[in-house]
Amino acid sequence: MTTDSLVLKVQSIFKSQFFWGLVSLHLVYFLLVVAGVASWYTPDSMEFIYVAKNLKKSGLVYSGAMFSPLQPELYSLRPPLYGIVIGAIFTFTHSILAVLFVQNLLCIGMWWYLAKLLESVGGNPRITKLALFIALVFFPSQFVLANQIMADVWMEFFFFAAFYQFVRFVQTNETRRILLLNVFLALGLLCKPTLLFFWIPSMLFSLSLFVKLGQKRVLMYALIVPIVAFGWSWRNQVHTGYFHYSSITNQAMIEANVQGIYTAILGIEGGELMHDSLKAEASQYSNFKEKSDFISRKGNKLIFENIPLYLKLFARSNMNMFLTAGRFEMNMFFKYTPANKVGLLEGMTQKGWGAVKMYASQLPIGQYLLLGFIFASNLFLLVSTINFLADKNQYAYYRLFILVSLLYLCAATGLFSFARFKLMVYPLMMFTLPFFIEKILKWSEQKRVRLKI
Repeated sequence: MTTDSLVLKVQSIFKSQFFWGLVSLHLVYFLLVVAGVASWYTPDSMEFIYVAKNLKKSGLVYSGAMFSPLQPELYSLRPPLYGIVIGAIFTFTHSILAVLFVQNLLCIGMWWYLAKLLESVGGNPRITKLALFIALVFFPSQFVLANQIMADVWMEFFFFAAFYQFVRFVQTNETRRILLLNVFLALGLLCKPTLLFFWIPSMLFSLSLFVKLGQKRVLMYALIVPIVAFGWSWRNQVHTGYFHYSSITNQAMIEANVQGIYTAILGIEGGELMHDSLKAEASQYSNFKEKSDFISRKGNKLIFENIPLYLKLFARSNMNMFLTAGRFEMNMFFKYTPANKVGLLEGMTQKGWGAVKMYASQLPIGQYLLLGFIFASNLFLLVSTINFLADKNQYAYYRLFILVSLLYLCAATGLFSFARFKLMVYPLMMFTLPFFIEKILKWSEQKRVRLKI
């Protein structure tokens, strides 16, 4: 790219209303943190900051204060990349706001390239940018997480970058795109353990390319992610005596699966009691490997003994993830403690439509309407995604990537159902939106013509 073409490209970006709309949305949330109205802090934030500080002081990834005795869980709780990013920024300025500023720039770039990607596959530029902007307005979790010390937007960015390279490969057949795809998947894995097993579909895709193209290097590219996963797991074994990628698996088993199943059987108090009981039993093991094996064994046994119930909770949890307004994230961001700590969708699973009446009486009308609009937007996006996946007339490869990603995310998150877990696939779901809107407009126009006739 020449200097002149680069200047012209930058000028075209700065002339775009879509670009300034993105900047404005991110700026609003960023300024709320600057003004102290909103908070960058979450219960997980200090774990990432500790990783950054401990890397600088001792070169060790450890998610806590380094006081003796050190806890094995904290060696592997958080993968290293986000801590490295924070540490790199702290090298220039020890400011949380600087980290948030970089995260907002990252997201703005991601949405810009998503719009350009859609245009490259035939999306109407005007509809694309308007649809993306409106959908973003009604997904505040995106901006909340861009302005908190959390690794979610980084994994979202890297996973979108992998999808971007996939689309470019389909368009150009350049095998270097497969290399970049796997590099971005590895970077995403080094941000969050959610992508730990995504190397499996990546490897299957590379095998199909090898059969089709006969190029061995695509198989070598597919080894990048499992090599990274193996390397980090081996590092964790060195420090803890247990070969694993992240100790957060133990936390997820206890707090999501065990407590979720017992809550459904025994109620909220019973679920909390069994949660505490399992943690107390696990704490009796001084050996981290034995403790982890115990938690895994007890959790899996409970799941297999209650498979119908687990599948019901699993379906409910994933539906909640795709439809929830992100009330938990917003309350944390705006430093608001609600009277009712149970979300609307979770309340509906417990009390049916009576939960809607209960919320209507407890929430201010403005907040209730806002949550309703966000729910409607999420529902529309989910319908758009399903419609795109069901359309067999075009974009077969894109549909396959999106379908695999959605199914993988549902399997990986289990009974967790926070809106922030949807971030991984949110840009991919947004990818479907302009095509759905164009289909609706076309159908509406055809109906109008028929009525005239």
